[in-house]
Amino acid sequence: GAVGWGEGITTRFREVRWQGGVGSGCRATQSMVTEATGGREGATSKASSELSYEMARTTLDEDSEQSRKRYGDKLQSGPEGMSHGQGEDDDDDDDNHGDDNDDGEREHDGHGDQEAWNPRTRRDRERSAQRSDARMAKGIGRFGTVVEFNNHLTELISNAQSYEVIGLYHDMVRDRNLLPNGTTISLFLTAIAHKGLGDLALRVLREAEKLGLDLSVNTYNWALKALSRTSQAKEAEEVLRRMWSFGGFAAPNTTSYNYVISAFCNKGFVDKAFELVDEMKDKAMFPTLYTYEKILHGCVIGRQPIKAYDTIRRLESQRFELPPASYINVVVGCVYNGEFEVALELLEKFDLRVKEITELQGISHKVEVGVYYQCLKFMAPYGRADAANVIWARLGRDYPNLRPARIAYYALVEARAGGGDVLGALRAVEEMSQTGYHPRLKCLRRLVEVMSRSVAHVEEAYEYLIKEHATRAVSLASVNAVIAAFWKGGNMEKAINIYDNIGALFGLEPDADTFIALLGGCLVSSDKALVTRIVRDMDESHVTIDSESIRLLTLLYLREDMIHEANTLVEGAVREGKKVPVEALQYITRKARLQDEMEIVNRMKEYASHFDYPSELVVPGLLIPRGRGVHRSSSDRNRLEGDVEDQNFDHQDR
Repeated sequence: GAVGWGEGITTRFREVRWQGGVGSGCRATQSMVTEATGGREGATSKASSELSYEMARTTLDEDSEQSRKRYGDKLQSGPEGMSHGQGEDDDDDDDNHGDDNDDGEREHDGHGDQEAWNPRTRRDRERSAQRSDARMAKGIGRFGTVVEFNNHLTELISNAQSYEVIGLYHDMVRDRNLLPNGTTISLFLTAIAHKGLGDLALRVLREAEKLGLDLSVNTYNWALKALSRTSQAKEAEEVLRRMWSFGGFAAPNTTSYNYVISAFCNKGFVDKAFELVDEMKDKAMFPTLYTYEKILHGCVIGRQPIKAYDTIRRLESQRFELPPASYINVVVGCVYNGEFEVALELLEKFDLRVKEITELQGISHKVEVGVYYQCLKFMAPYGRADAANVIWARLGRDYPNLRPARIAYYALVEARAGGGDVLGALRAVEEMSQTGYHPRLKCLRRLVEVMSRSVAHVEEAYEYLIKEHATRAVSLASVNAVIAAFWKGGNMEKAINIYDNIGALFGLEPDADTFIALLGGCLVSSDKALVTRIVRDMDESHVTIDSESIRLLTLLYLREDMIHEANTLVEGAVREGKKVPVEALQYITRKARLQDEMEIVNRMKEYASHFDYPSELVVPGLLIPRGRGVHRSSSDRNRLEGDVEDQNFDHQDR
């Protein structure tokens, strides 16, 4: 368990951990080692490294100041205190206590010096050494020299076995018989960078610096790459400053700055990235295309699309040939932040760049379908019909045989409706139906809202459908949207008229969305006969009742104090395997508690557990919607108001 380097110098590594240590004191021991080795150059260098390692490895329960005092006292004893097999296996106190020599003292075998820095007994040290030998026999212990070990690491890295390399690093930390050099550290950091382990890269780098190893700029760059992948920008900048302080072969280069800039851009700190670019130029380093691509990426993450656009213009003025993907990355960032004009201008620049690449290389590029979908999705809430139309035209130009996804159609309808182009939105609904989709009324809410706000809009839409039916079949989704817009605008009579003549006007049969549109109008109407008629028509038409229909019917039943009918409706939906919305269960539970129908309350709780809803179905302040002209009974109103007052009191108390 002992390894001896130099004449009379023997040191054990088994029980000392490679954790922290004294850096400046390692160089101060060179004269001591030279004297102990007799001035031989080879032995001096090896013994110096040995003592440097011994001093740099302190135990976990010691701080650096205690280590400095301990090793400093040991080194001040000179070669005499180190020339008697220090660190060799020695006997117990009981074995040496009865032995006498000429001057009546215990025979000196280095045991006292060992106890000064390692309090374990000989037996414990032997057992630890045996366990360590068994553990390392299949690992790092089979390598005779560091060159063989480095060759093995190189082979593992070339075979993409980075985790095996990292495991060997931990073995080397535990077993100090094989000392690393600068190449070993570089190989370790290479594997760590491939896996993006920034914290481990910092640990390896700091330990190597404490051991006084000469590290090149490429070694530091591997550590910076690992920190860049984990976005540890502050740590990466600290490493960069240390590289400048070391100088020489460790001085940073363009790659070093690129990795640090990448770390800042991954967090969106674009201003700091531009400061580093200016620092590069001051030190006669020129930013590369990789530098500016990372800055563009940082602008997108930091939600600064205008700065990204200015960067692209600056690069174009400097004759930088940006790849097409850089333009598209900024386009997505612009539409995400509402800069649609900038996005459209960048798409034009993308077309010019693609044209140049096609002429020079014969390779054609086009925007991905998902990018167009993202643009439509972000433009829809803003109601940018003009920008959405441009994106839709480009989508049809680049992919003429593509059937756009539902989300693209819904986004186009929302964007056109939000921009006031009601007829354009209806044309998108018609085109969606012709491609084989069945637009749902709940996805056309923006169109219904816009039409209901203006009588002119809804009348124009109705006349458009009548005119289109003369030449071709119109979709039922457009008719349902017009029906819903009429009752939302307060013209329930017109909505019922279209429903009654839907077959004669358009040659269509009502579906579930048609009845949903009518049920929504029934909620604001006091005509009980109309409600009864719509419910009867639903039963006779045998349409599939979905969750929205269940919610609306539940509200209608509860408005008329028909709690048992609402309970029957929910039971039938559960029996048929349909999903009941949580709002319907909440409405029924509250009404049942007001009427002391605890059996219904318990049944609603069972249904809630069946659908994995919260067990507490009573929402504070939730009131049953009532129709116009329908009043609550005095007892029902008093109990409901008292319930709300209790809830408000509890809320204030909390």
